[in-house]
Amino acid sequence: MLNTCVVSVDTATPAPLGLELPPKLAAFASDREFVRDLVAIFREESLPLLGEIGDCLARGNAEGVRVAAHTLAGALSYFTAGAAHDAAIRLELLGRTKKLEGAAAVHAELEEAVARLHPLLSALAHG
Repeated sequence: MLNTCVVSVDTATPAPLGLELPPKLAAFASDREFVRDLVAIFREESLPLLGEIGDCLARGNAEGVRVAAHTLAGALSYFTAGAAHDAAIRLELLGRTKKLEGAAAVHAELEEAVARLHPLLSALAHG
């Protein structure tokens, strides 16, 4: 599910700063309520998932890192959020291989990318 291409989903109301819905959801771009709901769900779930990843890293729980990072990567795939999505995928792979060396740095990168993403998602949701 790596999808980091940026596409134009609605030329009348372009997404802010290149943040858009991926092609699989482009047909719904004009449904502002749907987009607002999608953004609200992501905002509600992303911070707890980031916390879960941090907790699992602190405990050395590679499987927990894999599961939480996979879930967050899935949520990020609804947007063309390249840096955040890529970091979540890297964490998922580190968890899968049970090699958590360097995972704390990737987690910090993911937290920063998600923090940058939140205001962009708000702008996307409110057109």
